[in-house]
Amino acid sequence: MSKAPFPGVGSSEILLALVQPLLAVVVACLFLALARLGGRLRYFDCFGAAFVLYALGSAMQVARVPEQVVLNVLASGLAYSGAAVCFAQGLAQIAGRSVWRSTTWLMAAALLVRAWFVVVDDQVTLRLWTLQLSVTAVLALGTWQTRALWQGGKAERFFFVVLVGFTASFVPRTLLTLPEQTATLVGYDRSPYWLGVQICFYVFGLLFTLALLVLTASRLLGEAREHSLRDPLTRLHNRRGLESHLLPSGAFSLILLDIDHFKRINDRWGHRQGDKVLAELACILQQHMRPSDVVARLGGEEFALYLPGAPQPLAEQVAERLRQTIALHAFSDQMACTCSFGVAGFDTQVPFDAAYGEADQRLYQAKAQGRNCVVAG
Repeated sequence: MSKAPFPGVGSSEILLALVQPLLAVVVACLFLALARLGGRLRYFDCFGAAFVLYALGSAMQVARVPEQVVLNVLASGLAYSGAAVCFAQGLAQIAGRSVWRSTTWLMAAALLVRAWFVVVDDQVTLRLWTLQLSVTAVLALGTWQTRALWQGGKAERFFFVVLVGFTASFVPRTLLTLPEQTATLVGYDRSPYWLGVQICFYVFGLLFTLALLVLTASRLLGEAREHSLRDPLTRLHNRRGLESHLLPSGAFSLILLDIDHFKRINDRWGHRQGDKVLAELACILQQHMRPSDVVARLGGEEFALYLPGAPQPLAEQVAERLRQTIALHAFSDQMACTCSFGVAGFDTQVPFDAAYGEADQRLYQAKAQGRNCVVAG
């Protein structure tokens, strides 16, 4: 079959319609550039590929390339299907999942049905419905993977709402392809179908781009803040992170502990082995504390335990239990290690510096008494 003419459509309108795929390419370039930053931003590769494939399919339909209707329908359908699969996979990657296999099989089945309605039984409306409904199903599957975003912050919710709106927009677009409204629908025309395509892209395509950038910026800022509150070696809170968890009022206890003769470990076994000891000790501390307690590494071989609501006698028991556990633990290469503890309890909230000073004084007393002991006043 040869291509049909463009009834009532001028070349200027065709050029204007090509702005849409051109803009999609620009967005794709932005996404692919962001993906080069690596790390958790690899989902931009999927979205970049999705916009490239969408631009390719749209340009083929608008410009009538290839000219034959059968080839045009099959080629553009393949591009649109690939775009939907890549888009859904990008959404899944945001949630740490993958939908490659399920979406690929679904779109492959849809392409076979679409090919039947163009090669064997030429049914314009049915082949459009096949494409639209399969794309809707794939996008719904991808959106479902991100449902946890609704429980997140404003950026996460905004992104999820845009996704739901974008997926739902395919329903009215499908209804616009009623038999009496579709003659050939190969190439650009002024039909409600093409009008719907243009509106949905400019509204939801650009809105999605904005929402994705806002979501990514929000996550990166959150990660940067989290990194600033964590010790890079043990992943425990640092002093700043500990202070951010202090309650504004109420009783609490503070335990300071220090690895005995840690310098000897570094001198004899090397700093790499010393780092392993610090990491193992961090795990021991976390395993023996309540969910409400905060474990922090203040620097070097010094750690702090913040116990909200705990009286000093209870904190002293916790410290003694930890002291015994650490002394009996076989660290890397069967290395033995002990710790000294200073415990301070407070009935009301006091400045952290004051609490630290009192606990540190008792830690100093524990070291003066021979180490591997607990001093609580």
